Amino acid sequence: VLCNAIIVHAQSENALGFDNIDDHVIVPGASAGIAGGNEITLMCWVKPLNTNITFPDYDGIAGIRNNTDADFYMIHFTPTGVEARFRNSAGVNYDIVDNSLQIGVWQHYALRYNGSELTLFRNGIQVNTVIASGQILNATEALYIGGMLFQTFNFYMNGSVDEVSLWNRALSPG
Repeated sequence: VLCNAIIVHAQSENALGFDNIDDHVIVPGASAGIAGGNEITLMCWVKPLNTNITFPDYDGIAGIRNNTDADFYMIHFTPTGVEARFRNSAGVNYDIVDNSLQIGVWQHYALRYNGSELTLFRNGIQVNTVIASGQILNATEALYIGGMLFQTFNFYMNGSVDEVSLWNRALSPG
């Protein structure tokens, strides 16, 4: 824990590489760092390689997901699409979709919740904002990098992820 954030650092030439088969990173109990707060930011660099995205072969980029009362994540779910979701402890989810993801190219994503809005940024440019409310109170969920669980499916990443950070505050675009 550093500056109120959980950080996994790597350099682009030393990024975490995932083979879409069985590898991912798990940070146990990471939701404790954001539980009960009104602000969250999740950021990372991603270089997706999967050109054949179809269910159930979605690629989990990074985030927290239990599909019940604690979701704050980004997944690659169509050839050019990223789904970003915040699900509060009441089970209400808020989604943003970005359809400008590029395969084989490094891109920076930031998902920000400020207590009233959920905003997704790609390469520093705002993709979309939706009205959102609530908190994540569950303090026991893991942060996943390069994979994401959904029911009985593992959404393993095909590509690379770098410089993942989960903050308990809404970072400014700057």
